[in-house]
Formats: sequence, C-alpha cells, structure tokens
Amino acid sequence: MIFKINDIVVDFKATFGNNFGLVNVEEKRKYVDGARTDETYFVNTIVCFDKRLRTFQIKTDKQFVSAPQEGDIVGVALVGAVAKPYVMNNQLGFTVTVDDIKVIKE
Repeated sequence: MIFKINDIVVDFKATFGNNFGLVNVEEKRKYVDGARTDETYFVNTIVCFDKRLRTFQIKTDKQFVSAPQEGDIVGVALVGAVAKPYVMNNQLGFTVTVDDIKVIKE
C-alpha cells in the first residue's frame, strides 16, 4: 500500500500540545489566478504554550475571535483541530484546520 504525505493525519495534542494562545488575527484578500477578489479569509497566529512557544497559523473563512491588542495573547481552545503534514523546500510543515476557535475565560 502506498501513502502520500497528505494522507497522514497527525495526533494533534501529542504534536502541538493542549494549551494555546491567539497572538494575532489578520484579514487578507483572496486571489484567483493572480487577480485580487472581493473575498477575504483570516490568518490566525497561534502560540503553543506546551511546545516552547512555537507558533503556527490557521487560515479560516470566517473570523472566530477578535484580534488581541498588540502585544497581548488571548488563551484559546481549538475545537476539532486537525493537522496534516506537507513538505516544502525540504522542510516539514503542517496545514491546520479547525471547526472553531473559542476564547478561554479565566
């Protein structure tokens, strides 16, 4: 049986931890065939407190959480998080998708 790298689904909690913070949310324009459209998406920058403050980004079609004030980090829970690996320039990366991002109230 032959597998492709994008057939692999990663154990999310073992790889990324279970304690996350939202660092930034940025709205960006979508491009189709190099042309800018009126559609947007959101890039959520997440920090992994359990993994030496490593960061990753989640692209979403809707904004789940407002961007924190500059310099702040908001504790969040990632609902239904799934990570799939990819290789680019001989480096391993992950595409992360979520069903929801929820602010953790303290």
